[in-house]
Amino acid sequence: MNIQVLTDAPGGYVAMDTSEVIGTDRWRTDQAVRMRFRNGDFVIVSGEIARSLGRLGIIPPVVN
Repeated sequence: MNIQVLTDAPGGYVAMDTSEVIGTDRWRTDQAVRMRFRNGDFVIVSGEIARSLGRLGIIPPVVN
């Protein structure tokens, strides 16, 4: 499933294929989460966006 996600980076949104997400972890603070992809890329999203994606089952749980 392809979705657009609001990121913390300049430019705002990124299109992503949810099946490509391989992991998530905290990024410097509790307020940001790094989502890692199979191809080695990653995006930084807010903690609120990550929690919403997690509740929907789109990304794996965030690890510390």
